[in-house]
Amino acid sequence: MKPIYTRSVIRFFISLLLCVFISETIVMLIVGVLPKLSRWGTALFDAFLLLIFLLPIFYVLTNRLFAAVVAGYKLAIGELVKLRKATDSSGEIIFLTDKAGVFTFINPMFTATYGYTAAEIIGKVTPRVFKSGMSTVEYYKGFWKRLLDGEGVRIEYTNKKKDGTLIDVESFASAIFDEDGEVVGFLGLQRDITERKRLQEVLLHSEEKYRSLFEANADGIVILVKKTLAILHSNPAIHRMFGYTKEEFDRLNVAKLHPKEDLSDITAKIESAFIGRVDSVFNIPCLHKRGAVFYADIIGGRITVDGQECVMGIFRDATPRRLAEESLRLSEERYRKLFESSRDAIMTLAPPTWNFTSGNEATVKMFGVENEVIFTALGPGVLSPESQPDGRSSADK
Repeated sequence: MKPIYTRSVIRFFISLLLCVFISETIVMLIVGVLPKLSRWGTALFDAFLLLIFLLPIFYVLTNRLFAAVVAGYKLAIGELVKLRKATDSSGEIIFLTDKAGVFTFINPMFTATYGYTAAEIIGKVTPRVFKSGMSTVEYYKGFWKRLLDGEGVRIEYTNKKKDGTLIDVESFASAIFDEDGEVVGFLGLQRDITERKRLQEVLLHSEEKYRSLFEANADGIVILVKKTLAILHSNPAIHRMFGYTKEEFDRLNVAKLHPKEDLSDITAKIESAFIGRVDSVFNIPCLHKRGAVFYADIIGGRITVDGQECVMGIFRDATPRRLAEESLRLSEERYRKLFESSRDAIMTLAPPTWNFTSGNEATVKMFGVENEVIFTALGPGVLSPESQPDGRSSADK
């Protein structure tokens, strides 16, 4: 019983006792001063006085009690209306069952998700509706046992829609108790997580794919945390490049990967990569575990990993390129020495005009010009006679 009703009833009985006491006191006083009344006369007079006192009090109290009851019912009905609107507009699947698991209420989201209307589902037992065939009998027994023990159960499982489609749901179920603590029914809340599970599966495969690319890449890859420049991730290629195991490498920082004398310049380039000013840098000196210095070309860029600002560096060992460049340089030097020291005239021409592009010292002397610059300014037609020994025009040849 509500407190407001209890207080009204208590006030009613207290007022009733007061009225009886007052009427009896008045009767005793009047009987003492009036001529002696008969027993019936005294009783009638007593009843008459009691009625006079009780009627107004009874009217006021019962009116207040009725008003309190009406207000209480209005409040309860208002709360029920709000609750019904909330369940009807909820994006969650909401349903009620009795103690035997028979549906007594479903909200519109239930119909939108499972395809059953209230007329089709009310009075049906939940397992017969939801059962997808993917859960065992023991599973359902354990589920209902936990509910009957008064435990709230939160799980994910697969249910079946009206059209036979299987969906993944996140479910919470709990018992409803009466005033005596007895289970009288159950409340079920569910959310369709089929799409979320699908996206999780896609992301998992995507992560596995990119993880494979990361691990198998022939170039060394390292990811540094912006704030500390600590190594967050690294791939096997960079471990081999620097001569460390993964455990050893991931405990290092930038200072351990480059010679001390080049560290300030390299740190500045890393910071530039964080603000997007540098994409690629070449011939960066790196420090091998054994202490040897080697050179790498690095492509840098900003990325976000697990909510942290990072920079990713892709290292390619520049040693093969540097060896090729050195070999080419030496070859050019040897060619230049042979070209310049030869006693035979050697010159080069470039198509399609076939103008001279170079000439050695013997060529300059042969054609009687002051230097190579003047020689290359002259075209073959200027230095050639009008006709060749065979009689053909030099221009034709």
